[in-house]
Amino acid sequence: MTNIRGVRAILLEIVVVALCALPIPVAFAPLAPADDESPFDLNSIDLGLGPTTSISAADGRTTLTLPIPDGTRATVFSANAVVPAGVWRGWLDVSVGDALLARIDVPEGSTTVPVTVPLDSAVPQPPDNLIVLTIKSTMLPLDRYCFLFPLDAQLILRDQVVSYLGPPALPTTIADFLPPVLEQFTVFISDQPTEEQSEAAISLAGAIVQHYGAQPVRIVLRPDRELSSAPPDGPFDRSAAIRANSDGNTELIYPEEPAPPRLYITGTGPALLDQVRMVTSNLAALAISTNASAGTSTPRPILTADSMTLTDLGVRGPSSTGITQVTVTVPLDQTRLGRAARSVRVHLIGSYTPLTTDVGGSLSVSVGGRAIATWPAETDGVLDRWIDVPASVLGRVTNLDVAFRAGSDLGCGNGPTVSLGIDSSTVVTSSALGSPSPPGFESLPQSLLPQVPIALTEQNFPNTARAVAIVAGLQRMSTGPLAPELVSASDLVDGDASGILVAPDGNVPDSVELPLRTTEGSTLTFTDPHVEFEQAITLGSELRYGTLQVAYDQQSNRTLLVAMSANAPEELDRALGWLSADTQRWYALKGEVLFVAPGREPVTLTSPLADNPASATALDPGRVSVGKVLLASVVLLVVVVGGYLLLRRRRASA
Repeated sequence: MTNIRGVRAILLEIVVVALCALPIPVAFAPLAPADDESPFDLNSIDLGLGPTTSISAADGRTTLTLPIPDGTRATVFSANAVVPAGVWRGWLDVSVGDALLARIDVPEGSTTVPVTVPLDSAVPQPPDNLIVLTIKSTMLPLDRYCFLFPLDAQLILRDQVVSYLGPPALPTTIADFLPPVLEQFTVFISDQPTEEQSEAAISLAGAIVQHYGAQPVRIVLRPDRELSSAPPDGPFDRSAAIRANSDGNTELIYPEEPAPPRLYITGTGPALLDQVRMVTSNLAALAISTNASAGTSTPRPILTADSMTLTDLGVRGPSSTGITQVTVTVPLDQTRLGRAARSVRVHLIGSYTPLTTDVGGSLSVSVGGRAIATWPAETDGVLDRWIDVPASVLGRVTNLDVAFRAGSDLGCGNGPTVSLGIDSSTVVTSSALGSPSPPGFESLPQSLLPQVPIALTEQNFPNTARAVAIVAGLQRMSTGPLAPELVSASDLVDGDASGILVAPDGNVPDSVELPLRTTEGSTLTFTDPHVEFEQAITLGSELRYGTLQVAYDQQSNRTLLVAMSANAPEELDRALGWLSADTQRWYALKGEVLFVAPGREPVTLTSPLADNPASATALDPGRVSVGKVLLASVVLLVVVVGGYLLLRRRRASA
């Protein structure tokens, strides 16, 4: 028995020595996820494809780009196809390159057809690990011979979902930090941030939104004291912590459980912004380690000029072929112009099918179904025409529909085959002078470009969070990157540059002509300087509200977006939270004022100018009377809100 105990003691000592000789695991080493084949789905909105996809029914095609997260494989693409009226039967061909993945039959009399496409044989293409689906529609008309449904009839794909298998791989280098699909990005900064930390957080938020384009990435700002207690990120979440340090550096820090690492960005002054810019730049692909330090960088300037080609605007000249008539669309994006568009002209250059004099034809340009130019086609097929785009049809993005129609139509789709192409050398000219078209919220963000100065009336965490929410919302509407920079409130207000003023305390100088203003605590004034009209109402109690307002200064030709409140910073936060909750709400904003009062849903207030931009050029008594009716409605709303608050205060005091 003694010998056995001695042997046990010797063996135990050997085990202890062996364990001590093993390498100690690094606390922040990356941990691999469990090897499983767990299925998950991502819908088309998550993937940045939008809620629906439209395809020309008769003979159209489109492409869908599907990101494939590392460590996963796509198995099925599914959707429901809504068939337009007038279709006898047809089919959809879905392919990747030259490989046909599926043919979906559209039986006779169908209105909705389920679409299921197996993706197991589709190989993602490097370097971005994408699968590009090509979907071709072939629909035949009811009588099998004649196109009774409109040539522009669309087949709509809705409820689009991509199914995947496997756990998304965890990033092992800074180059892999950002996944192809991102649902939430959290930024941690000090709860008493310096100006440079605030600017870094605002810039990083905007850069992430721009990097993911149409994906509805949620941006969250949190104080770094919550970093240690924050739950680990999910597979499609990422976090970054911004901290002060004498040296600029970027490092991945891994948690102790299988979860994505957090990115720690440190530095001071310009070096901190250099690290932030690296995260979404092409330079990040070279950061194939867990630690990197970016050198001095200069943000890419936003292109602005009085004259730009479609190539300058990043637009490829469209072309199309059809029976008897054909339409192509030329998008004019003011954010690509880098400023608010005024006096827009387009020099259309291209070609169309030459026609004989006995056939003849015509060309036209329209916006939203409204024709702005029409002229007869020439026999040489050369398109060379200047088009004036009225201010009344301009939007943030204005789609010019250029149509070519042959003069003869034999019916039943038997007319001549015609083609139309717009060359990328087509020129767009605009002016920097005059009020934006369209005005108000629809002039954002283009009227703030090319730089976006931001002023906080107080340098603190809450104001930084408000600026982050605003820049993220504006960036969603811009095809190019914004360039935010923090400036002092006095420099912004007293200067002549457009910008953003965050003033939750309501401390907005009188020199800023706000459309909606409170005076003496209980008088609310709605002003439209474009038609020299003003109306005020005095309430029986002090009014509390939060607003976002677009103020245009005619003298300096600049736009200010002002985020402020009247004794209610929490209502301003509620307005920003409401906008952030649905990415489409920023796009949908119209008018000059977003108004939020306690216990009320957000509402927008619109001046006559927003309804008719031409009213900015002349005082129209008829238009002013319309403005009075509108302002009376606003006043009624304010009375209801004020009465509600007064009644609640009296009940509370009772």
